[in-house]
Amino acid sequence: MQVPTYIPLDIRAIAGSSSASAFLAVAESEPNVIYVHKWYEINDDKVQSAWCKWVFDENVTIVGMGFLEEVLYLVYKVGSDVRIDKMLVGPTIDKDLLLDHQFTEADCTVSYSAGTGLTTIDIPYGTASTVEFYRTDDGTFSKITATRSDEDTYTVEGDITSYEFTGGLNYEFLYEFSTQYIREETQGGESTIQDGRLQLHYMSLIYQGTSYFTVEVTPKSNTTNTYTFSGRILGDEDATADGIPSDTGEFKFPVFAENTAVTIQLKNDKPYKCSFGSVEWLARFRQKAKRF
Repeated sequence: MQVPTYIPLDIRAIAGSSSASAFLAVAESEPNVIYVHKWYEINDDKVQSAWCKWVFDENVTIVGMGFLEEVLYLVYKVGSDVRIDKMLVGPTIDKDLLLDHQFTEADCTVSYSAGTGLTTIDIPYGTASTVEFYRTDDGTFSKITATRSDEDTYTVEGDITSYEFTGGLNYEFLYEFSTQYIREETQGGESTIQDGRLQLHYMSLIYQGTSYFTVEVTPKSNTTNTYTFSGRILGDEDATADGIPSDTGEFKFPVFAENTAVTIQLKNDKPYKCSFGSVEWLARFRQKAKRF
């Protein structure tokens, strides 16, 4: 699979794992970015593959990386500090919440003051961004409202010293659809039909085990329309108020724009899972010329 315009030429570090079905690369010109090639095999046949990239904070410089089975070990610098993290890359990630730099209450110092009525949480490391906390012992994974005191200290109203929780940094998943075309079979395979106008009306996402995502539709020279899926389906017995909903089905949203004059993006900036299988679209096509 060739991606001559996606990956920089000055690659200085690579790592790969057949267990994780992944190949990673870091460029000298982008020290805070990892380019990722993931693939999916059935009976030793590669049936799907794709490139993406992980963009870390601008003050991060990746020093080195290596795999041990499905776990990626990453050495990086934040300012003058050198840190090492490990990351489960897959192919299956069995976690209820997906956070960056994730930790649990066992990694923190948690204390309650009856005088102030506040619980103080000292997290294991300082962060430039604000950490989010979620309760895990009651199965709801509800967000804990915490106030940041400094880089590694947070306070919560009330006594939560008996809670089990997880914390970490939210990160954004983003997928941008390529331009959609009608295709036809030729002697050399498939080719796109571009001698007409394709007006997209609706698109439908087929999702599996998904709790949250948004779709942003931005027609050229127009405003962005956002459509949110929260996993809560009216009448679904699993959509309880005290837990994270998860659903498998179809999400339909309007586009109403020409295929070459619209940007469509999937986003998820929450720690809740999303997984997509395929997409379908409904459109009107007007051909400019007839073929003989």
